[in-house]
Amino acid sequence: AAGVPGGTLSVVWQPREFRRFEACFDTSTGPALVVTDAGRAYVKALGNPEGPHVLACEWLGTNLARWLGLRTFDFALLNLQPDDDVPLGHGRQATPGPAFATRAERGHGWGGDAEELQVVANKPDLSRMIVLDTWIRNRDRYLPGRRCHVDNVFLSSENTMGEAREVVVMDHTHCLADVAELTPRVAAREFVQDERIFGAFPAFAGFLDLRETAEALHCLASFDAETASALVAALPPAWEVNEATRDALSRFLVERSRWLSSREPSLFRPDQTG
Repeated sequence: AAGVPGGTLSVVWQPREFRRFEACFDTSTGPALVVTDAGRAYVKALGNPEGPHVLACEWLGTNLARWLGLRTFDFALLNLQPDDDVPLGHGRQATPGPAFATRAERGHGWGGDAEELQVVANKPDLSRMIVLDTWIRNRDRYLPGRRCHVDNVFLSSENTMGEAREVVVMDHTHCLADVAELTPRVAAREFVQDERIFGAFPAFAGFLDLRETAEALHCLASFDAETASALVAALPPAWEVNEATRDALSRFLVERSRWLSSREPSLFRPDQTG
């Protein structure tokens, strides 16, 4: 589902209970594909290999993507019970408590080819995605010289016809901080004013719309402390983000949104030599 830029976030999909396990994956956070009372879903759960804070990053990153008007999967918190048998990747087992769940959709991960993006119906999201990733310092999609995870861009056929696809932003477990653990240092000036551009895949260059980039930056200027505090306050206590870190996360999101909103849209142009 896509949000309205700067608009109110709303829950449109809410699974209530786990029904059965289908598969698990040996990616960094060991997600599992399960069946819930609201259909098939991918869950990232407590007990994952990287700890509880990556769930907080996923929650915040996905909510902020929706706030910026980007297309995301429907997502919700799914409270796993002690008798829910959910194996995770890397031989781990989910522990009871709130898991981050996304509704499964038809489609596939992007392969990295610019030509594959020609059929994307929501091309403005390619420009907005760079603004999002730079805002939240998402190092797990594209960061020149370090990461190039093209499969963190999903091409959905859930709501399209024929060859058309919708680009969906996914996987924000490695945003905000440079390590899996969140600390009050997230609000340090060096992070608030990080000059690097994140998420600017070279293949996006032919689709960049500087008007969309400018609109996204204008939207960032309206992000306020009340919105940041509400999102951070929604983090479940079981994810172990302490109060000092919650305050720092709120400050970081507001201060970085204000700092970025004054940047020139042309700075977000992908480097085709990257």
